[in-house]
Amino acid sequence: MRQFLVAFLLCAFCAFCGQAQPFSKKYLMAFHTCTTNCGDPRSHTTWLAESDDGAIWSPVPNAPSFASSVPDLIIRGERLYIFSPGRVTRYDRRTNVWRNPVNVLIRDAQGQMIPFVDPSPIVDANGRIVLFFLRGNTPGEGDPASCSTYPCLKYFGSAVEVAGTDGTEFVLQPGWRAQVTLTTGTIADPDIFSDGKQYVLYLSAGNNTWAYSGNELHGSYQPIPGLPNSVLTTNGGGVPSGHFDAATNKYWTYAHTFEQGRTIIRRAVTDSLTTPIAPSQFTTIITGTTVGLDSTASAASPGFTLNTWLTTGSITSVSAASFQGARLAPESICAAYGDKLALGTFVANTTPLPTALSETSLRVVDSLGVERVAPLFFVSPTQVNFQLPMGLATGTATATIVSGDGVTSGGRLEIAPVAPGLFAANANGRGPAAAVALRVKPDGSQQFEPVTRFDSAQNRAVAVPLDLGAEAEQLFLLLFGTGIRFRSQLAAVGVTVGGVATQVSFAGAQGELFGLDQLNVRLPRNLIGRGEVEVVLTIDGQTANIVTIAIK
Repeated sequence: MRQFLVAFLLCAFCAFCGQAQPFSKKYLMAFHTCTTNCGDPRSHTTWLAESDDGAIWSPVPNAPSFASSVPDLIIRGERLYIFSPGRVTRYDRRTNVWRNPVNVLIRDAQGQMIPFVDPSPIVDANGRIVLFFLRGNTPGEGDPASCSTYPCLKYFGSAVEVAGTDGTEFVLQPGWRAQVTLTTGTIADPDIFSDGKQYVLYLSAGNNTWAYSGNELHGSYQPIPGLPNSVLTTNGGGVPSGHFDAATNKYWTYAHTFEQGRTIIRRAVTDSLTTPIAPSQFTTIITGTTVGLDSTASAASPGFTLNTWLTTGSITSVSAASFQGARLAPESICAAYGDKLALGTFVANTTPLPTALSETSLRVVDSLGVERVAPLFFVSPTQVNFQLPMGLATGTATATIVSGDGVTSGGRLEIAPVAPGLFAANANGRGPAAAVALRVKPDGSQQFEPVTRFDSAQNRAVAVPLDLGAEAEQLFLLLFGTGIRFRSQLAAVGVTVGGVATQVSFAGAQGELFGLDQLNVRLPRNLIGRGEVEVVLTIDGQTANIVTIAIK
């Protein structure tokens, strides 16, 4: 009976379960085909194809085909989302489950339903799915892509995913991303992508493609300068999809067009989008025969995305204080090392910290399978400094970095409640501590004193010997570290200086800088005359890297 119930539940939630999906190539494309009555979306079938170069495509092995039209797709974490008008189909790579298609809703700030068609997804810097769409008509108003009376205005908007709805509910963002005056024909099928410097919005105008750009995802989009009347292609194809290939600094424009009584999907590769693309620049990449149909079948409506599951490199993550990585704690400051992690060197200059720098992002999936996006301090081709997200479950987690050109690198992390690390003045995890001294005088006045100074001859920081002063004075050492704030209790924090136990009055978040922790330690007078001594920190049985100070 138990086996029967398990099988029943799997079937109830999985219409497309089958063999595991390899998704072994760099790029994925969703498109629809039809063999008869192609003007009726109900006769369309959606397929998935993959490619390593964007030109030669083949069906994804074992991936199902299903009834839907005008698909577009995105990968977020371990899930693939295929959107079509009013619906989304989802695949979970961890469980190899294809979910049945479900309805997608967009509401405004007052909770009113917003009619929409032709959704195009993108993942924002906070890890949320954003849909760009053509505002739909209410029943009886006719085709939302055309006008009942010309000219008329057409509105393209954006909506942000509601937390916890997994791509099924969205909230309309204020204003419209683009307003288009339509004087003839149709306008529809938006496609949104980024080239690392700006967002690009393609629109389909019959067998033509119009191109707009904007600096903010939810800002205003204007025709790309240099394009006459915003027209990127004339008779080059409709229902476009775009991609910027950072490795070659080329734009890939996909569209479908009519040829010999059927539609086919073609691609053009260009240096920029400021010059119209001629039909002769397109080459055929997908037809009905690509998925085993006969030569009269139509293939149309390409939707393009990077396969971020294809990990091409590995990363090693360590504490940015200790440079040790056996354990890392939630909210701690970390550094990941690898290759091709970013398109250049960028430093965060905003608060709160961004979750994308030059299109590089880092996501962590914890031992419970929950994915979170990490705030970033700094990115470069070989190093990414980040703060581990809050709320991570203990145990083995995976971190994945996706660079602006789609290169994906991954590595494992071992998450523990605490993983104490102390910052060193020379940023190497050892030697003079990155700390300050606080002197409290008998009258209660306080003054801060340096613990290190920069020695130009040695080109590094060296310790400044601390004077413990008169017996009535108190001298505190303020140490800075990370991975400390979730200690069990203050009594579980031990600090020895030169082997002498000290009084720890505080161990927790520093409060001003992201991920930075602080310890306040009173230096005992029996350290007088000891010279350079080691500072050893232990929290809940975990010992930090050893740093040093000097005592007169």
